[in-house]
Amino acid sequence: TTYTVGGTVMGLIGDGLILQNNGTDDLSISDNGIFTFAGQLEQGEAYAVTVKEKPTGPSQTCFVSGGGNIDGSGIITENNITTIIVTCALDNPPPGTVIITELMANPLGTDNENGEWFELRNLGTDYLFLQNCTLSNDSTEHLITAEALVDPNETVVFAKDPTQVVTDRISPYFLYDDINLNNSADSLALSCDSTVVDAMSYTNFTEGAARQLDADNMDATANDDLSNWCDATHALPSGNLGTPSSLNRICP
Repeated sequence: TTYTVGGTVMGLIGDGLILQNNGTDDLSISDNGIFTFAGQLEQGEAYAVTVKEKPTGPSQTCFVSGGGNIDGSGIITENNITTIIVTCALDNPPPGTVIITELMANPLGTDNENGEWFELRNLGTDYLFLQNCTLSNDSTEHLITAEALVDPNETVVFAKDPTQVVTDRISPYFLYDDINLNNSADSLALSCDSTVVDAMSYTNFTEGAARQLDADNMDATANDDLSNWCDATHALPSGNLGTPSSLNRICP
């Protein structure tokens, strides 16, 4: 008896995606949905699904997960493999697709720079890939080197201190350094391929309270207006106020 290997493709909007199993058995993918490799394997044989060619027009990065080893690989048992997941994310997202929705520039404590964090939200229906994009404030910048995949309508946090992440139960998150937000006034921007995706500025930051975008004004134009931002009121375990990775409140 032989068995097939396959799964599901999600997020594909470009052309030219080619998958492989065990370095051979090329399979061209033109749309989202179910896929199955033509080649079949016997019980006890290994499988490993990889991306041979990434999509272009627009450029996307695709991630393989699932299977027995959770990374697209495993060993054939007594069933067809149908649990491979291929997720394709848009490289260099265009302006307004992901925006800054909350930031903590002045956390409690004397060594407060390590407690800084900020939140990004994907406003659309596409998966977004932020690796090699740049975060910057008025004085410095940080290159995102992590494989920062942001799901549709997902909110993620960039934090400086992993201890703070654990204390305040922040998830999902990515770590960053290089940027120290000014306690009184500063700006924050996300740029991809030298294009500004989103930017905001703030003044008069309250110690211990995150500044968050009004829940009814979640777009790239509204977050340019300081009147659409307000101090968070939700208490975190650290003693600070904020809603990292969670929904913002409606500002008064």
